[in-house]
Amino acid sequence: MPRPNKGTDRLLIETGKKMLLKNGINGLTISAICKKARVNPGMFVYNFKSKEEYLDRILNEIFEEYLIPLIPEPATDSVYDNMEHVLFFIAKASAKYPALMIQVGSETLTGDKTLIHAFKERVAQKTRGIFPLFKKAKEQGIISRQINLPTFILMTWPALIYSSASATKIMTIMPEEDKIDPELMISDEAIKERVRKMLSLFRPEVFDKL
Repeated sequence: MPRPNKGTDRLLIETGKKMLLKNGINGLTISAICKKARVNPGMFVYNFKSKEEYLDRILNEIFEEYLIPLIPEPATDSVYDNMEHVLFFIAKASAKYPALMIQVGSETLTGDKTLIHAFKERVAQKTRGIFPLFKKAKEQGIISRQINLPTFILMTWPALIYSSASATKIMTIMPEEDKIDPELMISDEAIKERVRKMLSLFRPEVFDKL
């Protein structure tokens, strides 16, 4: 076993955070992390025991440092306003950290729970949570009673994540006359407008006629 080196755990955590934010969780192997950090793999095992423990540490720090500060305080107690508030955060985070949030969106579709579980738990700690808000919205007639939660999530999360995370890349395939400044698509006002229009589709007077 290599001899402990003070600060190695911090180096490995910072390296992992940068790799996760840039590339998502794919490729975040122990060997890749240690190679990037120029650390003997034995030191990884010494400091973290397992990859799961390591991932939990870096996810905690990423959420606290990068994602949680993006969550604004809801302006009112309105269920609708609070749903808009949570969905805005998802889209805003996707614009700033696309690789990480695309991974969250992918897990929504594939059933993998590595990031989505951490995301859901930590966001729920700082907001009123999309799941209880969805239930209240149906009870209050804000959202159609004909739609269930899984369908709602599949129709909102991936769309908000990919529309914000891919704003720059999508311009590369647009005809020249249709290209716009990607920043216009990921401004706070543009994101809020997408969220409002998306939520309006689920109102009973709209959704029930589809």
